[in-house]
Amino acid sequence: MACALPRPDLGRYHRTLTTKIDAEAGLYSEEALIARGEWLPPEQRVARITVTLNEYVAANMGVRKLAPRTREEYETYVKRFLTHDELGRKSLRAISSRDVTSLYARLQQQTGKTMTARVYGFVSSVFNAAVRDRLVHHHPCTIRGASEAPRRSKKTIATPEQIAEALLHLDERYRAMILLAAWSGL
Repeated sequence: MACALPRPDLGRYHRTLTTKIDAEAGLYSEEALIARGEWLPPEQRVARITVTLNEYVAANMGVRKLAPRTREEYETYVKRFLTHDELGRKSLRAISSRDVTSLYARLQQQTGKTMTARVYGFVSSVFNAAVRDRLVHHHPCTIRGASEAPRRSKKTIATPEQIAEALLHLDERYRAMILLAAWSGL
């Protein structure tokens, strides 16, 4: 049985199905995609499934507006941690939270906490772009706080008494600046 599928782009797409029930199910699924705004021509759907993480990263890096140093840093992450990793060779849609968690565990074994957080943050930004591009329906980077690098040194914040003491020893013209900085958290 031939079935003419709905076509928001006014193209013609046909598929031969064996039963009327299959044709109706296909029609309903196409209508659901249209209603959700997720409809794509069939040949683009196949492309969506077969894009690997490495391929998408390369394409995404080509269109992102990045500072030269940031681009260099991201390219280092790709070369060092994704290009030869099993995750980089997987289809975007096949990557699960478990796969990303495994990458995170491998990164923790290979590098320090800061580099692990940075690479995880980069991979998360790639999946943010993939979700926006509607290549994936879910974001597999789900580890809370994984992209937050620990501080090297602890901040020391002056107490109100220390600020008052400092003001006694400062020139009059600097007092307003110091008070503003101290009480506004600068």
